[in-house]
Amino acid sequence: MKRSSQLLITLLAVVTAAAAFAGTAFWTVNAGNGNWNDPTKWINNYVPAPGDDVYFSNITGNVTITLTNDVTVGTFLMPTLAGTARNVTINGQNQTITINNGIEKTRAQFLVINANIALGGDIVISNHQAAGGTRQINLNGVISDGGNNYSITKVGSLPLMLTNGAAANTFGGELI
Repeated sequence: MKRSSQLLITLLAVVTAAAAFAGTAFWTVNAGNGNWNDPTKWINNYVPAPGDDVYFSNITGNVTITLTNDVTVGTFLMPTLAGTARNVTINGQNQTITINNGIEKTRAQFLVINANIALGGDIVISNHQAAGGTRQINLNGVISDGGNNYSITKVGSLPLMLTNGAAANTFGGELI
C-alpha cells in the first residue's frame, strides 16, 4: 500500500509539473515576419502544439505571420507591446485557425487574422486599450463551430470587426 501511494504521489507531481510548464508559446521579440511553423521564430524553438496559448508580447515592429497548415490555439494573447502601436497579421488563405478559448489584446495595436476560424468552444474576445488609440481586432474569414452552437463574447472598449467577403459565418451561437 505504501509503495502504491508513493507511486501515485510521484505520478501526480510529474503531471502537475508538466501542466504548469506546458501549453504556452512565445513569438520571439525580434523574429520579424515569418512562417508559423518556423521554430526559429518562437522562443526556445517551440512551435505551438495544438491547444497551446500563444503570446505576441514586446515585439519591436509590425509582424506578418504566414500559416501553411491549419492550427489550433487555446488563446491568442497580446499583452502590452513595446513602444507605440505594433500590428500582428496572420495570413492563411486556405487555412483554418481553431480557437478554443479566445483572444486577449490590450494597448494600441491591431490583430488581423486573414484565415477561416473554427470555434473550439465558447470564446471570449477581449479588446482593451491601455492608453489612447482606436485599434481593433479584424477577423477576416468564415467563422464556424462544427454545428456546436458556440458563442463569441466581446468585452472591452475597442472594436471587433468580422468580415468575410461574400461567404457567410456558420457558427450557431450568439455574438454577445
